[in-house]
Amino acid sequence: MPRGTPNRKIEASTVEGTPEKIEYRTLFLQAIRELLPSLRMHSDEMLTKRIGKNRLEDLSLEFFCYIEVGAGKLNKNQNLALANKLLNCLVKYIQRVGTPVTLNSILNSIQLLGAAVDESFPGYAQSGLLKYTILPLQQVVA
Repeated sequence: MPRGTPNRKIEASTVEGTPEKIEYRTLFLQAIRELLPSLRMHSDEMLTKRIGKNRLEDLSLEFFCYIEVGAGKLNKNQNLALANKLLNCLVKYIQRVGTPVTLNSILNSIQLLGAAVDESFPGYAQSGLLKYTILPLQQVVA
């Protein structure tokens, strides 16, 4: 067996949640990692332990439900690009209030996402136009 490969099989019962929930968690963690350079070396498992499994699931579902309502169905790369853009809006909003940007401040401020996005892109989320912030108009129309 090659070095670094675990000598145990992962049972299907150990993986919790539907594939969609797992993808949302993974994308959410990836977007957080890209936003905070200090977390880039943390694995999904380490971040899940740090945030808490239930809290991570709740936050990622809330976050991606907001994206789905504001942008419609997107593929994985589009979801990640929009997640990065929206988290950057949230960070700018948090900084404007004077709060230091940390993992906890971002996670505790997810409920402010709507206000932060509306400040940067007024009316886009309510109109379902968030996808236009990451896709060229020609690509969406075609």
